[in-house]
Amino acid sequence: MRHAVSRLRPDWLDTEGHVCSSSGLGAEGPAVFRWHGKHYLFASHLTGWEPNVPILHESTAGGMCSTFWRLLPQPTDGPGADTTYNSQSTFIFEHRFADGTPLLLWMGDRWNSQGPGGVGNASYVWLPLLPRIGVPGFELVWAEGWSVQAFKGATWDASAQQVRFLPGAAGAGSSTAAAAVS
Repeated sequence: MRHAVSRLRPDWLDTEGHVCSSSGLGAEGPAVFRWHGKHYLFASHLTGWEPNVPILHESTAGGMCSTFWRLLPQPTDGPGADTTYNSQSTFIFEHRFADGTPLLLWMGDRWNSQGPGGVGNASYVWLPLLPRIGVPGFELVWAEGWSVQAFKGATWDASAQQVRFLPGAAGAGSSTAAAAVS
């Protein structure tokens, strides 16, 4: 599968045309985001409407063109991880709290290809995407009910398999964040 990248115009209402393309990643549902100067590509395997194990790549160059995409560890864990919680990546954006603290928010779609209403009955999933501590990459944290504020300053401790907070973070000690991933 081939992916193309276009630079957005300053007003973000259109593109400035084709900038570069890459091939060979074998992925669909691409969601590209930038974190601390690096580009990442969150995607899924080529299974059409069926959810599957997510994949995460990191750009080894400063930009997205002429780069090698390094495969990172699977960004999900636990029940539902092998189907990306029954969804597929669509979009990732960085939310900034008033004090500048960032939080990545992941949006996935759930296609109901076999159920009532078919694909017209699709729904969306919003989850926090936390930077990992101890291993490279990010953790898409399943949370049944959660608030953005509960994950302010949160990271994912890969060795302990739990959410950790930056010192003084508003979400620190939050029972919402702790309960969401337990």
